[in-house]
Amino acid sequence: MRFDEAVHGKGYIHKGFATVDNRNECDFLLAGLTEESRQIIVMRYGHGLTVRDIAKRIGCSFARISLRHKAILEHLREKAR
Repeated sequence: MRFDEAVHGKGYIHKGFATVDNRNECDFLLAGLTEESRQIIVMRYGHGLTVRDIAKRIGCSFARISLRHKAILEHLREKAR
């Protein structure tokens, strides 16, 4: 899943996802996150890692990262509205 789908919903297609405007939106959305939250999102959507792989890299449990990832996406969806 792409970052824009994760924020705006599955099936969402943003024409020109790599445009400056969309990069600015991503920067705006990520700017309000904690360092750990940004790392999770960048690893998941920037590097394509699974939640399990992210948990191993950060040194946390799968459950903690899974819950954190879900909470981050909810926060980003609210901020994107």
